[in-house]
Amino acid sequence: IKIKEKDKIEKMKSIKEGTILKDCVSKSIQSWGVFYTYNKTVDLLVHVNELSWSRVSAPGDLVKIGDTSDILVHKIEGTKISGSLKRLQPDSFLEAAKKYKPGDVVEGCRVQSLKEYGAFVEIAPALVGLVHSSEIDHLNTNVRPSSVLAVSQKISVKILTIDTKERKLSLSYKDCFPSPWIAFKEKYKKNSIVNCKLKQKNDYAIFAFIEDTPIIGMLHISNLMWQSDKAEEKLKKYHKNDILKCKIYSVDDDKMKVQLSLKHMENNPWIFFEDKKISDIVTVVVQKPAQDGIYVTVGKENLSILIKKNNLAKEVEHQRKSRFNAGDRIDAM
Repeated sequence: IKIKEKDKIEKMKSIKEGTILKDCVSKSIQSWGVFYTYNKTVDLLVHVNELSWSRVSAPGDLVKIGDTSDILVHKIEGTKISGSLKRLQPDSFLEAAKKYKPGDVVEGCRVQSLKEYGAFVEIAPALVGLVHSSEIDHLNTNVRPSSVLAVSQKISVKILTIDTKERKLSLSYKDCFPSPWIAFKEKYKKNSIVNCKLKQKNDYAIFAFIEDTPIIGMLHISNLMWQSDKAEEKLKKYHKNDILKCKIYSVDDDKMKVQLSLKHMENNPWIFFEDKKISDIVTVVVQKPAQDGIYVTVGKENLSILIKKNNLAKEVEHQRKSRFNAGDRIDAM
């Protein structure tokens, strides 16, 4: 063993960074690279990133045990040698990139692979770029790539940036077709009345498609009805695919979001109090008893308001709900 180690040290004296080692033989293939032997004595590693200028998923796809190759010495650290196969070949990325510039739209590009963060797309042999998930859909910047694209699908892409130093190509899929948001803004404005198809709901809002568009508007529970204490109960009555007629309450152009409203389709019953102040006397109509008081209506829109039991009378013995009947007109402060 000492003789072999001495022989290895002697042979390494003639090896410098930049040296090309002839007829190296692959002896072990790992997920992170390939181990080679030079002159049956000197071992070196070619990392997976140094095998080819193209992306390599598995070293075994390019190299087999016993293959012979010339290897460029890329780095030497003590007795450890890192080699490169790709640096002996012309950088096909740089050559291919010369044909394109930012802003170019390239048709018939093949989707090579899909990741959680985007899609790798081949726009030419050896020229692969990334379509980030934020560049796939106009309306959803966090879209899951596999829900829109498929491996081997042919698509058009727009070149956003070319970084030859980092060998990175940024692409956009969504920029190859018009944004539905633009068409939506041209047709619909704030206060427009629209038919909406309920897509889904949660505890605080309804999300619905606006007429024949892919735009999803949010109908918040606070915009469901003027009687906020009854809104939660009303929300439960709506189900998927229900059709609702709503008013467009607000449009956020920057975030491409639409707020819908049902309550603004009706007159605001709270306007009754617009010219009132605390201590004014108003006439109300008894509606029905409640667990802790009575409900009364006020104004032309019959706004329902609760008068709590302790406000029915000053004296406890007179705070009985049974004193009041539905339809009674009474004065209240």
